[in-house]
Amino acid sequence: MRINSNLHSREITLKAILGQMSILFDKFSYKSNELVVLNYHSTPKKFIHNFEHQLAIFQKHFDIINPSDLENYFNDKLVSKRPKLIYSFDDGLKNNLYAAQVLKKNNIQAFYFLVPDFIETKTSEQKQFYIKNIRPIINPLIDSEDEDFQALNWNEIIKLINEGNRIGSHTKSHTLISGKASYFEAQKEIVESKQDLERNTGFKISAFCSINNTLVSVGQLEKKLINENYKFHFTTLPGYNSINKSPYFIKRRNIECYWPDGAVYFALGKCDLARWVKKLELYEQL
Repeated sequence: MRINSNLHSREITLKAILGQMSILFDKFSYKSNELVVLNYHSTPKKFIHNFEHQLAIFQKHFDIINPSDLENYFNDKLVSKRPKLIYSFDDGLKNNLYAAQVLKKNNIQAFYFLVPDFIETKTSEQKQFYIKNIRPIINPLIDSEDEDFQALNWNEIIKLINEGNRIGSHTKSHTLISGKASYFEAQKEIVESKQDLERNTGFKISAFCSINNTLVSVGQLEKKLINENYKFHFTTLPGYNSINKSPYFIKRRNIECYWPDGAVYFALGKCDLARWVKKLELYEQL
């Protein structure tokens, strides 16, 4: 996809330009023990061809693993000659089904992080919930269809699970802010969300994904609750998963299906990671 000023913000445009330059010098030369975790959100139907194109880029440079492989990775039992990559999707939007279909055709499964209160909201009120709690700024050229604002329903979620995908908690209402939440509120967002998902799917939940900015939504209390109730914590922070390897501090690279190639190269590259070092240290010190 080419840069489009209507679709792509100045930040994405700059990243696309820098990414096109950086790919000339850095072909994602990660060590074979590295794991890159992708973080997508909305995947509207109109951009699925670009999503497929992005998949082709990843397949060229990485061995794509499935959720069932994650524990073996952190136990050093997953060996391959190339760096590894895994997909994750936040918020549980209905339009993620288009992405799931593309991945299924390629025998790839992913993590889908869900917000139970979003799922339980009446369909006619889900757009309002989504804008209020999850994504307040909407570009109508990107998200315009009903399914771009609606949650996956329980039947669709169970179908994804039966196809080999994994689900996890993305908090109960997508409103968690560390320091402002009481113990009761933090427990509700982190622990009760897990119980809701397990009750409605019959599937044991082992993964949690913090919302927005992990350094804002997760403090000492939240971190303790996550570590006590889950096996994996997917964060919003980018970095190397092979360094200080921990299933409770999974670093991810945010990519969206409407991005041009250069922005994808930038997100997967190394030139932006230096500015995150201190933030990673802040989280580790909690």
